[in-house]
Amino acid sequence: MVAMNRALQRETIGKLLDRAGIARDTVDIEAHIDPSLHLNENIRNISDLVGKPLTNDQVEEVEYADDDYIEEVEQEMLENGIELILEALEPNSIIEEDPEGDESMEPGEREEVERENREHEYGTDEIFQQMVQRRDVLSYLSVCIAPEIVGKQYDQVRKGVLLALASHGQTAKRSRIHVLLAGPPGTGKTEVLRWLKWRMDAKFVDAPHTTKVGLVGDARGEEITPGVLAQCDGRILCIDELDKMSHQDQFGLLEAMEEGEYTITKGKHYMRFPARVVVIASVNDITQVHAPLLDRFDFVYTLEPPSREERAEQSVSLVKAFFGKLKVPGHIALYEFKEWIADYEPQVRDGQMELIEDTMKAYINMTSANITEKSYRVLEMGILRTATAIAKLQRREIEASDVVKAIELRDDTLNSHVRKYLDSVAKGLL
Repeated sequence: MVAMNRALQRETIGKLLDRAGIARDTVDIEAHIDPSLHLNENIRNISDLVGKPLTNDQVEEVEYADDDYIEEVEQEMLENGIELILEALEPNSIIEEDPEGDESMEPGEREEVERENREHEYGTDEIFQQMVQRRDVLSYLSVCIAPEIVGKQYDQVRKGVLLALASHGQTAKRSRIHVLLAGPPGTGKTEVLRWLKWRMDAKFVDAPHTTKVGLVGDARGEEITPGVLAQCDGRILCIDELDKMSHQDQFGLLEAMEEGEYTITKGKHYMRFPARVVVIASVNDITQVHAPLLDRFDFVYTLEPPSREERAEQSVSLVKAFFGKLKVPGHIALYEFKEWIADYEPQVRDGQMELIEDTMKAYINMTSANITEKSYRVLEMGILRTATAIAKLQRREIEASDVVKAIELRDDTLNSHVRKYLDSVAKGLL
């Protein structure tokens, strides 16, 4: 068996000590873990040290910790934000000093070296490698997004937002995914955007109260002043009440969402500004959004006010949040995972291109959705962008099965018969 990373071994053994009634601070777990050994071998060694078996398994051939228990510990660590795995990422972590001193490195270079050292020591890369190999990351990590908002309709919203986060960092011209949340006040739209601001370092813009420079910029003075879009190049941009944004800003946003840059014109002169943004926005009245801009959103979710039962359930989270007692699961892990996959750009796996083509063709022929109302940009290209983000979340190459999953996420008219047929096409069985 492959040895488990040090942080997960440490926490697993700590949990076993807890179960055995042995205080963790009485055993120097860190000093007695040999990272070259499998978890069960280290458990045996520490069992001998404390003079007490750490599991109920008394037969030598039976492993001390099975996969189910390891999975339980992994889940608990994720729910706690993987503090024990990522504790070295805290600003005050102790690190080995640079023997040449701070002045030997360019600004920002030392921080990058420190981060790499910490990741190497604590096995962050290994933890995420295990996660993508063993989990459906889309389902596994999407629950971490805005967990205080209760209601089944948000399950799909969280997945769409996670796919948008995954598409962040892509350098391709239009692989970025944009999400729009529509619905009346009180449906949790702004709460999702503010969660992204505080937890994912997104830029939050309240459309009705933007400065005179606005999203695009200002060309009324002697110089062209770029706006928020240019300032957010390469970032996640959350726009609240997009329907109340000026026509000029809506047009500039459209250009940035599609091209990753936009133009400001002043007389006979114009300037182009990079704006490779991932947009997650909210609207109260979707009819006030220009149709071409609406066409740039890959996922549009129409939200309904919560039922009485959902509101009662959500009140528990609101009480805890108000008094600072709400346990927010996994946001540290989610942020670090987003950064871990940011520079990875998945390509099509060998032998999958024809299967992807066949799957797309089969879907277009079989879907009951009114495709005449949807442009190539929205339908076909949207499916491919989503499939790319799904593969990126798993940090692997793109497969035809990703296209089927993308279709399922985007088409609420898809029935089980069509889904099974597309699965067969994607597997090359038809």
